[in-house]
Amino acid sequence: MANANYAAVTAATAYSGLAYVAEQSVGRRWATQYNQKFPFLSKLMKRSGQIQSVGVNSYKLIMPVYVGAMVVADFPGVTRANELTAASAVTTSNATQAEVPAAYYRSLSLRFSQSELDMAKNGNRGDIVTAKVNDLQDVMMRRIATDLYDGGDAGQNSIISIPFVLATANTVHGIDQATYTAWQGNVDTTGGAFDLEKFIKHLNVLSDEKDAMPDFAVFSANSGGADIYTRVTRLLSQDVQVMTGPSQSGTLSTGYERFVYRGVEFVRDHHAPAGEVYILDSSSWVFAADSDKPRFIKNLSPLDSTAAYETMLDYRCALGCNSPRRNYRWTGITS
Repeated sequence: MANANYAAVTAATAYSGLAYVAEQSVGRRWATQYNQKFPFLSKLMKRSGQIQSVGVNSYKLIMPVYVGAMVVADFPGVTRANELTAASAVTTSNATQAEVPAAYYRSLSLRFSQSELDMAKNGNRGDIVTAKVNDLQDVMMRRIATDLYDGGDAGQNSIISIPFVLATANTVHGIDQATYTAWQGNVDTTGGAFDLEKFIKHLNVLSDEKDAMPDFAVFSANSGGADIYTRVTRLLSQDVQVMTGPSQSGTLSTGYERFVYRGVEFVRDHHAPAGEVYILDSSSWVFAADSDKPRFIKNLSPLDSTAAYETMLDYRCALGCNSPRRNYRWTGITS
């Protein structure tokens, strides 16, 4: 229900001078009381892919991948005499398609009173209709950002999670990691206190042995995780001169929400689990959706016998990884 005190205000009827100017400049802004930052998800959404329809109610993200090197018995020399002779060795290719079922997120009904709609039409301050729609879109995106780390497999109810992909014995996008070891993620479960030297070692493994270009390191902003991020910031700030290799600018670049070291962007994510660090090559990840943000699935329609209206939002999306081996998951870390 609309706030009874939330009525139209004009310079002629209520405010004048500086007070009215303040009302106009401040009154339209909605102050949120929750975290709206989704660092890794936001990065992926800026270059989102396209979901392919494979049926009336079935949507998938399809990625062509190699799950290993081609198996070749030999490359024997061929003489002129046997150029037309059939090759004796059979070559096996490990090219295949990784298929990711899209998740379907749908909101509950969003309802508006006639008074709220009237205020929106009249251009009154703080359009509450727009505010409610934006709020519901943010709620849905926070749910997706949480599912990004919740450990689940892809399905209609949620996107696949990063921890599920960065494993060694899961079936990821229809491909068995136990059968195809090149499809396995890198996992360090040794835990214990955060060790900067080990972190640098993981970076080097990805760069030198896994053909990766790690550019994103995610730390939890929750209890414990924030302490690890703070410790990393302090260690790198103190020891940047003795670290192996410069950052992109040749110096350590720090900021309130992130810092960059050796080309890797370090961020805190409120949705990431405490005690875990993710070292990611963002180019190996794809986020695909059927629209750039959650959208209306029905127009505003009146509710029976009321002066109210309702609508709903939905969003089809999928998270895919075309090379788990180019990413690291480090678990059980304490500050």
